[in-house]
Amino acid sequence: MKFIRSGIIVALLCCCPVALAAPAAFKIDAVHSQIFFSASHDGYTNPTGRLRVKDGTFRFDGDDWSTAQVDATIDIPSLDMGDAPWSSKLLSGYFDATVYPTARFVSTRVEKTGERSGVIHGNLTLLGRTKPVDLKVTFNRAAFNGYTLHYVAGFSATAAFKRSSFGMDRETKTVGDDVSVHMEIEGVRSGDAQAQPDTAPKAVAMLRSGNEQWGSLAKFFHWTIVLLIIVQGTIGLIMVDLPKSPRVIPYFSFHKSLGLTILALALWRLSWRAIDLRPAEPAGMPPWQVSAARIGHALLYVLLFAVPLTGWWFDSVSALRPLYWFGLFEVPHLTGPDTSLKDLAAAMHQALFWLLVLVATGHAAVALIHQFVTRDNVLGRMWPASLQRKPTSPLLPETADDASPSPAAPAGANVADIAARDRT
Repeated sequence: MKFIRSGIIVALLCCCPVALAAPAAFKIDAVHSQIFFSASHDGYTNPTGRLRVKDGTFRFDGDDWSTAQVDATIDIPSLDMGDAPWSSKLLSGYFDATVYPTARFVSTRVEKTGERSGVIHGNLTLLGRTKPVDLKVTFNRAAFNGYTLHYVAGFSATAAFKRSSFGMDRETKTVGDDVSVHMEIEGVRSGDAQAQPDTAPKAVAMLRSGNEQWGSLAKFFHWTIVLLIIVQGTIGLIMVDLPKSPRVIPYFSFHKSLGLTILALALWRLSWRAIDLRPAEPAGMPPWQVSAARIGHALLYVLLFAVPLTGWWFDSVSALRPLYWFGLFEVPHLTGPDTSLKDLAAAMHQALFWLLVLVATGHAAVALIHQFVTRDNVLGRMWPASLQRKPTSPLLPETADDASPSPAAPAGANVADIAARDRT
């Protein structure tokens, strides 16, 4: 019974938004889906053009690819070669966009060729002609988007065909007949709102991290855990020196409850991190620093779990009294009583705590160096928005005024003198 109750508690602590795999229909997100094509320019280069998906749907089941279906309409007038006259020439002379403003691809069957790869067999209708075309597709990810909180699936695909097979046979001597296609397709599960930044609720947008700063939810988890660890460590160091008596029991109970709270917050923080974005690393940061930062973050997460878990284990093997969370409800012990493990559990708990202090101190020191020495705003990205500042270089002035200072005022000059001089 205790084992079952422990499992329930851990399950509740681990509850979090996670990626799901289930048969579902998706609407193609035109904002985050693009089609790129290229053909040889007389052997010199392979210019690339871009098209947008006008509308489309797909059905996908990660456990059974054979049931997948795709139906997508391509917006031909959206063609962009990066040069307006060139794009206009292709639209009128090659695609005949006024007569055929759309192209369409409809799948006939899908076969899985690898763990995350497959081939979509289907028919492409272009310039009024329908021909078979195969798409080599890679399944990238399916999960709840941390920005819109909608379920999103994304794929990359490639294809190749001869344009002449669709009647596009103009200038075949200088423009290659073989066309290569690369697609990035993202879809939102049917029933969810379209995943577009300008339609996302403002409150949701504030929760999500961006390219330049952490979101409000990530900041909440970070600073709340930091504050609780400081309080927890202080209480722990004080209570171990108190004389053993019933009067110290409330201190130990509060310490245990706070430890469980930190464990729960750490689990939720890691869960949110799995679906949230991560701000880009500062420009110019050496690869070894990037790797060191990620290793340090991983170690911090391990210790955030290990310290409270070993404390929970120590309380379980000691079996001194029932464990309550702030007196509200009883929390089951992880294991049965075993006094032979009591000293080991206590030693591990203390050693891991001091290791956490060491790693956290190093983490804070590095963040301060980035903020005030290299001045790349690494720490500032985790501060509240009101404290945000633009990253600056210590070798350059921060403002135009600093870069081009006015001539120094002569000694004893008053404000009127300076103003008169500036007007002249």
